[in-house]
Amino acid sequence: MAALFFPYVDGIVLNVSDQKTGNKAIAYPNPVYNNILKLKFVNGVNKGSKTRIRIYSSEGFLIFADELIKEIPTQDWGNGLYLFEIIEGSRIIQTGKLLIVN
Repeated sequence: MAALFFPYVDGIVLNVSDQKTGNKAIAYPNPVYNNILKLKFVNGVNKGSKTRIRIYSSEGFLIFADELIKEIPTQDWGNGLYLFEIIEGSRIIQTGKLLIVN
C-alpha cells in the first residue's frame, strides 16, 4: 500500500500526493488571493496522455474541467474551499484542496 502524505499550512491540508506513483502538480498560491490559480507540474506528470484537472466547489459541483494548463482564472468563483483532482488517462493521480479568497 502506498503512503499518503498530507502537507499542512496553518492547519489546512493543501495537497495530497500518492508517493507510490510520484506524480504531482503543485497548485499555488494557496490560498488564491489574486484571481489566478497557477499549476506547476513535477515528478513525471505526463501532459501527453490526456492529463486533465477538475475543480469542484465544497458542495460537490464541478466548476472547472480542462486539459492541464498553467494558469486558471478564479475571479468568477466565490470565496471558499474547493477540491481538485488531476486525472491521467482514466486514473486519478492526485487530489487536493484550494482556498479562494479573491
